[in-house]
Amino acid sequence: MKKKFVTIALLGTMTFSSLILPTQVAAEQYTDKIEEAQEKAENTQLLINEKNNQLNQIQSQVSTTENELKSITNDIKNNEEKTAALAKDIEKAQKEMQTLKAEIEVLEAKIAQRNEKLKEQARTVQTSGYSQNYIDFILESESLADIIGRIDVITDLVDANKSLVQEQIADQEAVVKKSEQTEQKINQQNAIAMELEQTRTEMDKQLLEKEVLVAQLAMEKATTEEDISAFLAQKEAAEQEVAQFTSIQTEVEAQLVREEEERIEAEEAAQLAAAEQEESSVSSEEVVQEESVATTVSETSDNVSTTESSVTESTSSSTTETATSQNNNQTSQTNQAAAQEREKEAQAKAQAEREQQAKAQREREKAQQEAAQKAKEEAEKKKEQETAPVVSSGSVLQVAGSLTGQGIPYRWGGRTTSGFDCSGFTQYVFAKAGKTIPSNSGAQYASSTKVTSPQPGDLVFFSNNGSPSGIFHVTIYTGNGSMVGSQSSTGPAYVSNFKSNVYWGNFSVFYGRY
Repeated sequence: MKKKFVTIALLGTMTFSSLILPTQVAAEQYTDKIEEAQEKAENTQLLINEKNNQLNQIQSQVSTTENELKSITNDIKNNEEKTAALAKDIEKAQKEMQTLKAEIEVLEAKIAQRNEKLKEQARTVQTSGYSQNYIDFILESESLADIIGRIDVITDLVDANKSLVQEQIADQEAVVKKSEQTEQKINQQNAIAMELEQTRTEMDKQLLEKEVLVAQLAMEKATTEEDISAFLAQKEAAEQEVAQFTSIQTEVEAQLVREEEERIEAEEAAQLAAAEQEESSVSSEEVVQEESVATTVSETSDNVSTTESSVTESTSSSTTETATSQNNNQTSQTNQAAAQEREKEAQAKAQAEREQQAKAQREREKAQQEAAQKAKEEAEKKKEQETAPVVSSGSVLQVAGSLTGQGIPYRWGGRTTSGFDCSGFTQYVFAKAGKTIPSNSGAQYASSTKVTSPQPGDLVFFSNNGSPSGIFHVTIYTGNGSMVGSQSSTGPAYVSNFKSNVYWGNFSVFYGRY
């Protein structure tokens, strides 16, 4: 009988153990999930730190570049003030050159008048019957008085001629001197124009480089900030998973504690029931022994009653234990189902967050693809422009020729018929011929197709250091070694044989084609 109740107690303990085991497994699973989510959050934080460092570096570069851009802007402003003063110097030199040219024209007119006067005197001598030889003229004198008269005539004639010749020599020397001064003014103007063009080219280049760098840094900064936002979202999702799994694990562990307490209570109840049953059995046996002395029938009856009572108690105890076990099993299953439901909800939420992150990633990739497509289209457009038919040299030369001899002055920065500088002239001519080119000589060379054997309509570039970096002037090739362009001394005009020119022949020449 004792063995039977011990077996019942052991079976109850095993039943509770089998119910607790799934809950313990679930708790261990959530521990693994918590560790996995924590690791994900930590890795994401490392990525965030890395992106923050990149962002700090970009912001530092942006700050440095902005300072450099401000410095370049200030330099450009200072250069604008300098170029304004240089432009005034060009205007002053142009006025002085015009004055010198006018003085040369006056002197040349005087020289021409004197030449006519000398020729007239010679003709007078001849028409008066005088010999061309002054000695013959004297020897032909008829008297002393005639000799003296003829000597006076010759003396006056010689003095007059001498005076005319001296004036002629002086004026010719003045013409030469003023011509030299004019040439110096032309060279001075060309040098100023060279400096202006190179300064503008360099400033435009630096400004463009810095603007491109600022744009690139802004793009990198925006991309990095987007990455940081995405990583922060991932980290927040991982931290939420940790919190959810930790909450579920806490509930599971609490359930484990409750089930353990119920198991202990069930074991104690089973042990107590077994002890009570054992005491009741012993008491029943003593009563049977006492009553067996009285009568066999009573003994039999008592034995039957005892047996029935024992069976009933055993059945009742077994039924009670089975009901308790079923209730505990149902409670465990309910808790386990609730835990599984919470796990499903957490997984569903995590899945939704992952889908949201994936959607954000797809949107970023789409934006990147659109940007790449746009860049590709721009590159193709640029390629189409580069491979576009060359501008008709006839139309270029026709437009350029129509601008010469119109009195259009040289004007630094000029882009209209009120005044042109060198690159303004070429840009205007090509625009009228149907082609858009940059605004300064260096940029015009950089974007052109380089050629070594120029054709009429190609651009001619002059450099003061033997390389494209020193380009300061641009004109249009007209063939046979000649060019047309806006020079500081003439405005739009032709120059023949520029390679042998006293000024332009001093510089290196490069050619470009559009």
